[in-house]
Amino acid sequence: MKTNQIDETSVGTDGICILRYLENFPDDFITEMEIARRADGRAHFLQDPHWAHIALPQLLEAGLLEGDGLGKYRKKGDRVKTDGAAKKYLSPQLRSVLERSQRQFDLSDYD
Repeated sequence: MKTNQIDETSVGTDGICILRYLENFPDDFITEMEIARRADGRAHFLQDPHWAHIALPQLLEAGLLEGDGLGKYRKKGDRVKTDGAAKKYLSPQLRSVLERSQRQFDLSDYD
């Protein structure tokens, strides 16, 4: 099995649809409703607008997605980091608050 292939038995068909949709937006966090609306077509969304609500926590637990703490998700590990890219500024006070919080934040892109 290739490393970039998705294990269909562990994530299910809804999970596969979500992962394939999020591959199109490697740097962006997408809301749950937007994922439900666009990942598997209009018919699935009209039948059950909250279908993604079941699959997203399973994908998070499996380590295939990451969340921003505000109900938005992106596929893990798809971002391309360039060595020469300028880092963004983050004040020491805000960094301290984020590090003390109970949520996980990727602060590696910030100075």
